[in-house]
Amino acid sequence: MIRRCAPALLSTYVSVIEVGDAYAVRFRALLDFLGVRTLVVTDLDSNEAATRNGLNVH
Repeated sequence: MIRRCAPALLSTYVSVIEVGDAYAVRFRALLDFLGVRTLVVTDLDSNEAATRNGLNVH
């Protein structure tokens, strides 16, 4: 999928960092200073299992 849709990602370092809501905003100045491209996704409950159609989804 990556090869077909976003081939540039094959030669790019990608990192996922999970940070609690209250602290995520504190990283903004550091990321701006370093010039790091950033995508911030909020309001994900990654610690709680969800139920979909009667099945546990993690």
